[in-house]
Amino acid sequence: MFTGPVFRDDDLVHRQIRIPREYWKVVVVRTREGPLASSGYLVSQADLVRNIDFEEYPVGAYRTFQTSVARIEALTRLQFSDNVRQADVARIAGIGEHELNWFNDIRLG
Repeated sequence: MFTGPVFRDDDLVHRQIRIPREYWKVVVVRTREGPLASSGYLVSQADLVRNIDFEEYPVGAYRTFQTSVARIEALTRLQFSDNVRQADVARIAGIGEHELNWFNDIRLG
């Protein structure tokens, strides 16, 4: 698993630290029976940081989206290996970005 923030030029700044609106995650697995599979996710905290009182520590519901590895590459300017890109279940199945509200919302093909 790989994970990190999505920094943007217009992120809020608090005490000289950028507060990202989203975090990304790429999960890569290989089962004994199957080929390599990868899946990308974005977790949004945009609603939490929009009107944040930075002297408090907000904890709340985050919005999670399944997305493609290519989208995460575009957002972060990172580059994953060809193996990870080729194994992306969103690319293989033609799945568009969608919000995850339940575990069953994750699409693996």
